[in-house]
Amino acid sequence: MSSTADILTTFGSVMFADNVPKQDECAVASIRRAGAIVVGKTNTPEFGAGGNTRNAVFGPTGNPYDPVLTSGGSSGGSAVVLATGMVPLASGSDFGGSLRTPSAFCGVVGFRPSPGVIPDETKVTGLSPFAVDGPMARNVTDAHLLLGAMAGHGLDDPFSGLLDPGLLKPLTPADLGATRVAFSSDLGIAAVDPANRSSFADRVARLWPHFAHAAEAQPNLSGVHEVFETLRALFMVGGYGHYLKHSPDRLGPNMRDNTTRGMALGWSRSRRPLPGRPGSTATSIISSMTSTC
Repeated sequence: MSSTADILTTFGSVMFADNVPKQDECAVASIRRAGAIVVGKTNTPEFGAGGNTRNAVFGPTGNPYDPVLTSGGSSGGSAVVLATGMVPLASGSDFGGSLRTPSAFCGVVGFRPSPGVIPDETKVTGLSPFAVDGPMARNVTDAHLLLGAMAGHGLDDPFSGLLDPGLLKPLTPADLGATRVAFSSDLGIAAVDPANRSSFADRVARLWPHFAHAAEAQPNLSGVHEVFETLRALFMVGGYGHYLKHSPDRLGPNMRDNTTRGMALGWSRSRRPLPGRPGSTATSIISSMTSTC
C-alpha cells in the first residue's frame, strides 16, 4: 500500500482512485536507491484492511491456483504476482497477518520484520508496533535480499533504531539437529479446517525426527482476540475515523464496520475520555508524522 512517485496509488479506495503521489514513501525510495525497478502496483483490500484482497476500484484478486478461492490479504496482490512469475520481488505490509497470510495461501515467502527494522513514516498511531512493511519473494534468499534494501534507520518512526549489521550478512543453512521447536496446529485459539489440520499433522510427523527436540505446545493466548480488536480499533479510529465522519458512503462495508466498532469501543469500555484535552477520545494519542527520507 506504499505511495509511489508518479504511479497511481489508490490504497484500494474510491476516494483515491485518481491519486498519483509526488514522492515515494521511505521504503520505496530505499528500494529504488538499491537499484530496484518498480514495474507496477498490486491489488489490496481497501486501505489494506482485510483478510481478502478485493476492493471497489479493481475488484477481487483470486488465488493463483484456483481463482475462485481467496489469495488472502492484505498483500494478496503481491503474493499472486510472485506465485505466477510476474516479478521476482514484491513488498507488502502487515498489521495482523497481511504479509504472512497471503504468502501461505499462495505458496510464496513473506517475512514480517520486527517493528522499526523497515522505517515507516506513515504511522497513524505513532506508538503502535503492529503495522510494519516487509519483503515478499518466491524463496527465502530473495526475500532476504529485498529486506536488506528496505531496512534502515528512519527519524519519523519511533521504533526505528540503528540497523543491526548482522541483518545484512549472507544467510547460512540452519542446523536442524541443534534446534528445539514446538508445533501447534491452531495455537489453542484458531479455527482450523479438518483437512488442513490433518495435512499439518502429516508434515509434522515427517519433520519431527530432524530436530534436537520437538513437542506439541502453544502459548497461553487467552483473550488475544479481544486484545487485537481493541488495538485495531485505535488504528482504525486514528487513520479512518475522519472518513467515517465526513464520507461514510465512500467507505467500503469492511472499513465502515471496523471503524464504527472502533469508535464505539473507545467509549463503551472506559465511559470517559482518554488522557488529553477535555472531550478527547482515542484520537487524542494519535501522532502526526512527516517524512524526512
